[in-house]
Amino acid sequence: MSNEKRKLAAILFADIQGYTALMQNDEKHAFKLVEQFNAHINAEVPNYRGQIIQFYGDGVLALFDSTMDAVNCSLALQKKFGRGSDIPVRIGLNNGEVIFSEDNAFGDSINLASRIESIGIPGSILFSENIHDQIQNKPDFEFKLVGKFQFKNIKKKTNVYGLTNDGLPVPEKSAVTGKLETKKPISLWKIVSFGILILAGGIFITLKYFSSPIIEGPAVHQQWLGTWNQTVEGTGGPILGVLQFADSLGILKGISKNEYGPSLTSTNRLYDILINEDGSTINGKYKFDLLRNQDGNLLEGSFYFQLAEDRRSFVGEYSEKGKTAKYYWNGSRE
Repeated sequence: MSNEKRKLAAILFADIQGYTALMQNDEKHAFKLVEQFNAHINAEVPNYRGQIIQFYGDGVLALFDSTMDAVNCSLALQKKFGRGSDIPVRIGLNNGEVIFSEDNAFGDSINLASRIESIGIPGSILFSENIHDQIQNKPDFEFKLVGKFQFKNIKKKTNVYGLTNDGLPVPEKSAVTGKLETKKPISLWKIVSFGILILAGGIFITLKYFSSPIIEGPAVHQQWLGTWNQTVEGTGGPILGVLQFADSLGILKGISKNEYGPSLTSTNRLYDILINEDGSTINGKYKFDLLRNQDGNLLEGSFYFQLAEDRRSFVGEYSEKGKTAKYYWNGSRE
């Protein structure tokens, strides 16, 4: 990419643990927690010379030029969050090379920070071996080794440490869950059965393959494909919409058709869609074909959707570019 830039940075990932359950039990309280979470992030990250890259619904990615700044900011944030008692936030830290393209950042170092954060508990600050090397001789920081873990899509096992300053909680290795690689043993019966199926059904499978349409894209996309009804409370009453997702050569694309009144409709494009590993959340960008901002440009921004456990409904938010206001949507299958 011509606009691609690379730099070394300390990476902070944070999110509200159990946000999906909170949303289902008490939607207003969940939204209030997100607003408080965002306010603390916006206040503290600049105080430690950090850069907020993107909010992900109930999570955030921020970068720092200094490892010390990232760690001190994490401690300040957990103090604001009540060390997990007020807002159940978990934080993961790593440092390494980050790739910048347009308004986004990505790379293996960011992926590892996200996975370290995923095994945390409310109030915890977990970090990688790289962070440990930078702070191990600093008397201001107290920490312990949680253990060595094999994370999904990370080649090497990773040592993970947890800060214990001011009584911060650290998960027990035996109780850790998150984005970990799991190896399921294959029984002898399954191996034999699979071999029999291949021998007996080879011709049928071949004919079936060439006579049936091929569904493009990863399996996680299937949870979103099709048509959804969506609503949001606007200033003049509820805004009704229809959201349609399709898979094009492995890329998830979306179209949102909204009714703002009896004679005012718009068709909006959702693009640059990212989906998490189990398909439960997606985020990306949107652009209206009808509404324009004060500069005369088409209105655009970012969105975040999260599926309910039944996979038949979702909650989400749209954030207009350059503004802090958010629009909270509800969606359900037609």
